Amino acid sequence: MRDAAPLYDYFGYHQHGTFQRLYNEIEHRIIPMRERLSSSDKPFYFNETGLAREFEREDEMASSLIKKLTYVWSRGAAGYHWFCMWVPDSRKSSSAYGYRMFNEDFSPRPAFVAYNTAARYLRGREYVGELDLGEGRFGLLFRGAGDFTGTSDRDYVAVVWTQRQDLAPAVLAMDAAGAREIQTVSVMGDQKPAATLGNKALATIGHEPSFLLFHGTSSYAPGLSTPLITPPGAIALAPGKTASAQATLHKQRCTTRARSGLLSTSSGSATVRSRSSAMPPTPSHCHPASLRQ
Repeated sequence: MRDAAPLYDYFGYHQHGTFQRLYNEIEHRIIPMRERLSSSDKPFYFNETGLAREFEREDEMASSLIKKLTYVWSRGAAGYHWFCMWVPDSRKSSSAYGYRMFNEDFSPRPAFVAYNTAARYLRGREYVGELDLGEGRFGLLFRGAGDFTGTSDRDYVAVVWTQRQDLAPAVLAMDAAGAREIQTVSVMGDQKPAATLGNKALATIGHEPSFLLFHGTSSYAPGLSTPLITPPGAIALAPGKTASAQATLHKQRCTTRARSGLLSTSSGSATVRSRSSAMPPTPSHCHPASLRQ
């Protein structure tokens, strides 16, 4: 295979299962294998990937599709195929039955709705970097006028989620970069105005992915603004009553991992060494930090 590297264009891979399984395969097995085979310049092509779930847990398929699609995109994948579209009820004993995106009557399962959400808000955009939310959380930033949403290169979409199940959901505060409109979108496509505090956009990083849309930013990209806030658990609130609560503030690190290099920030400017296009400068309240591996 090493000697054959000049003869092929893509590094194909077939992987089913959860996002965590795919992540572990990519980071700890496939990337080192690609390097050993002198194929580091070959983009990934995920020719078949999916997750089988029945009705009680099919929401996991939807979340998994968003996580897998955006993560392999961030790792330079040239293609990503989800298995499969439709299997009739007469083939319930088939191993493919639990993977289907449509029921027998062609009503969509949640995974197909999630696919539409991803296509609507990400198609036509480019991946520009990773928000460093700390171990066990993901924040992937995309830019541009998409094919279905967005109007210019000053529009951004952040896809965020908490992967580690032992981590409580956290509150993310991002500098809105002067965006004229900020919205949040769920995996199922439910869209609503984002909570804001001054020039900051607030969003919860839960275990299900969510999209944070920035329309019409100024001259720099949205970036982390304050530390992540993590509550210890559920907080009970009642109208007219005072409730006490504790929360943990986490140090932020504003360095962003680009697809093929490192973007570092300092004093309101940014430099990038990458085959990806450069990200606009980041606000001066961000300081250099070590790259999360």
